[in-house]
Amino acid sequence: PTFANAIYSISKRRLWRCQRYIGELKLISQITMLLRPLLLLTFLSAFFLSLSAQVSGVITDSKGEALPFASIYIRGTSTGTTSNIQGEYFLELTPGTYELVFQYVGYKQRIESIVIGVEPLRLNMVLLEETIDLNEVVVKADAEDPAYEVIRKAIAKRKYYRDQVEAYSCNVYIKGNMKFLDAPEKFLGQEIGTMGGSLDSNRQGIIYLSESQAKLYFQEPNHFKEEMIYSKVSGNDRGFGFNRASDMDFNLYRNYALLGRQIISPIAANALQYYRYKLRGTLYDEEGRLINKIELIPKRSEDPVYQGYIYIVEDLWNIQSVDLMLSSGAMKQPGLDSLYIRQVHVPVQEPDVWRIFSQTIRFRAGLFGFRLAGDFTGIYGDYELNQAFEHRFFALEVFRVNEGANEKDQLFWDSIRPIPLTLEEKIDYVRKDSLQLIRETKEYKDSVDRRSNRFTPLNLVFGYAYSNSYKRKYITMGSPVSTIQYNTVQGFNGDLQFNFRKEFDEYNMRWLEIAPRLSYGLADKRLRARAGFTYRFNRTNRATLNIEGGIDAFQFNPENPITK
Repeated sequence: PTFANAIYSISKRRLWRCQRYIGELKLISQITMLLRPLLLLTFLSAFFLSLSAQVSGVITDSKGEALPFASIYIRGTSTGTTSNIQGEYFLELTPGTYELVFQYVGYKQRIESIVIGVEPLRLNMVLLEETIDLNEVVVKADAEDPAYEVIRKAIAKRKYYRDQVEAYSCNVYIKGNMKFLDAPEKFLGQEIGTMGGSLDSNRQGIIYLSESQAKLYFQEPNHFKEEMIYSKVSGNDRGFGFNRASDMDFNLYRNYALLGRQIISPIAANALQYYRYKLRGTLYDEEGRLINKIELIPKRSEDPVYQGYIYIVEDLWNIQSVDLMLSSGAMKQPGLDSLYIRQVHVPVQEPDVWRIFSQTIRFRAGLFGFRLAGDFTGIYGDYELNQAFEHRFFALEVFRVNEGANEKDQLFWDSIRPIPLTLEEKIDYVRKDSLQLIRETKEYKDSVDRRSNRFTPLNLVFGYAYSNSYKRKYITMGSPVSTIQYNTVQGFNGDLQFNFRKEFDEYNMRWLEIAPRLSYGLADKRLRARAGFTYRFNRTNRATLNIEGGIDAFQFNPENPITK
């Protein structure tokens, strides 16, 4: 009425027009009222067609113990998920009828038929330990274990399965978690504290938690290319996790995998020189396939070989799953105590194309009083086999990060994450993301800088660093003592190194660095000066300009016969 009166006060003609428009609107409103049921039905139909419901639950054994990293996938596909360390899982599915396969290495596979509507479905699953059949296996004292026959047939088919798919692409989700089990109060006389809020009062806590979603491309013989689409790091919205599917490549159809040493595959061409095998039994999966469970026993404790079990499919002679362990003696990696690898392979194309569906790598390490445990779980799906890649597709880059990959919030990750977070991981995300907000304030950065920028006479010996964190400017002077060396030309010599760094954005995507250096040799009594200039245009594609100049001393012989 107020609007109408205002119109009337201006012009009766305008009021007449307004009344005409109101009449038209009433007519439209009446038509809309008549069509409302049809419109509502149309909207609801489109809405429900786009809905997906969540299947969730806990996977346990017959004793009620959680089964971590169990595989759950739609029968006949590579679409699925794995359970977390507490046995919890969830899977987003559109309405329909599905057959879900529940699989855990060492336990009997189960297939469950479900009907998905619009309501969430709770489906807890109990898996029973595998029923091993050894009634028909009779091994005499001087006879060869039946496992050797199975392994020889698997070795004979190794190249076939290695080269079976010349090229493919797939989607890979990886979650990485590293946690301190114990940490000393001090290290080299320096207080460690809580390591930025990571450690609790028991000196335990998560120090790295990250998730990533990537596209992986592969072409024989060994070409990988990886595109990181999304990435999240707990407490660091600027960072990119070092979750890389190509680094988790433990393909047992190759003769060996590189892990410091060449770790010999249990079905490598020369595997019989390194392994002893025992057939621990046979079992049938839900598809009626006979699976051979074979124990792997190293012939020598220090050999670069796996221990554990490999499951071979009868007649196909391919790998169904593995549960392996590498000891510190096998790896010879300082500080790395043990490493566990669990893989599940699923059929993706008839008659005999199987691909890896899930892989979990767990490890324990310890050094200088620190005890660390970690796990990285990858879920592989949506395989596209025998793709034809363009020429030089793998030549220009092997890894790239999409722009904006680390800008997705927690709600987004909750919607795409296939592996449920544990309570500890949820708390870690909340705590560290909250701490990051505090640490980004000017007051916090200035207070930290005031403490760390204090100069003492010892800095002339051990080096000095000045920071203006809020303006992202940093100046460092290296320790002259740490640079003292000796060679036969300069005699005793040392360096005085400086570094200036300016970061131009909060994500450290673009930065400038200038690094001058002076060196002097007592024997040749010559002062040498050099400087380097580095400008990073873009961290995403690593576009960088680097210029260096000056005078320096270096060994002409590329074999470096004179050690530092």
